[in-house]
Amino acid sequence: MSILIVGTVAFDAIETPFGKTDKIVGGAATYIGLSSSFASASSWPSKPITVVIMYGAGGGTDTITRVLVDEMAKNTGWNIKAINKPGAVGGIATKYVSSQKSDGYTILGAANYNKFVRVMGHMPADQLPWENWVFMQAANSLASWSVRPDSPFKTFDDVVKAAKKNPGKISISTSGTGGLWHELALLVSDAADIRLKFVPYKGGKKATLAGLQGETDIAGGGVHEHISLVRAGKLRNLQQTGREDLKVDGITLPSIGSILPSTKPFLPFGGCYNLIMQRLSLIHI
Repeated sequence: MSILIVGTVAFDAIETPFGKTDKIVGGAATYIGLSSSFASASSWPSKPITVVIMYGAGGGTDTITRVLVDEMAKNTGWNIKAINKPGAVGGIATKYVSSQKSDGYTILGAANYNKFVRVMGHMPADQLPWENWVFMQAANSLASWSVRPDSPFKTFDDVVKAAKKNPGKISISTSGTGGLWHELALLVSDAADIRLKFVPYKGGKKATLAGLQGETDIAGGGVHEHISLVRAGKLRNLQQTGREDLKVDGITLPSIGSILPSTKPFLPFGGCYNLIMQRLSLIHI
């Protein structure tokens, strides 16, 4: 099969803080041609691809990213492995990936477009993410608050009453200070006009375990991190941030919108999961 492509051809230059490449053949005709031939003619990848997950094993970002990696490998035949480099709300993994060669073989498995890394001071403030990185949106999630079956909190309203009586005393686990579950817990507690004690852990799995083991009064996290424990009767869900109540195996996970109507215009809110690579990698792929 042959394709006749009509368009412009020109030399382009690409420059980011990670490097500069001059006289890359570009123009509309070039990019159309590259797109049409990618599937059959590209020699990339010629070696294994590594996806570096920015949170610890067993958490929501890890679980979802590994599913994506498995599906990618299954559908493409590529050799893809996933490793974890947690810490600094994604800063450690981001710095590691940015230190690798920009050839597409090292990809960041991230959450929430990696927005916390820069504002938390883990990357230079003058490095604009959209100029240095290519973001590929892959999945979404909902936030969840859950408690042990023996908790005195049977409903979200019970938490509100206790927190108003004892401001700053009721504890909730998060996946790290400034991270998504911390941010969403702040939004929900602010809407309820209560003040909680936020306890940071390294990732969603450890935050969930903290609530399960009674280290905190409430397990903060995502529905995807709590659901197996809710099904098993080891946790009881108090609220989730979807638009409607969720029913799973006859168990109702109440929407925060039905509890706090003021939150309805903002629902659903939760996490999103991305595969991110350095922009210069596109030259090699």
